[in-house]
Amino acid sequence: MEVINAVMNAMLDYSRGLNLSAGEWLMVGARRDTSSRVGWGDSDARTIQVSVRGADLVAFLGGQISREEARKRMEVKVF
Repeated sequence: MEVINAVMNAMLDYSRGLNLSAGEWLMVGARRDTSSRVGWGDSDARTIQVSVRGADLVAFLGGQISREEARKRMEVKVF
C-alpha cells in the first residue's frame, strides 16, 4: 500500500506540466526489481498500475475537486 500511495501522490503532485486533455489518461506502472535475487523465482513479484482520467486530473489541478476525491477516482490494478 505504501508504494501505491506514493505513486498516487506523485501523479497528482507532478503531472501539471503534462497538460493532459480531459479525454486522455495518465497511467503509471511499478514492479519490484527481482533481477538481483539469484536463484529466486519471480512468482511473488507484483505489478501495480495506477490510472487517472485526464478530466479528473484537470479538475484536481484546477481546484474543483479535493486530493481525496481525486484519489478515489483513480483506478488501481495489482497483478
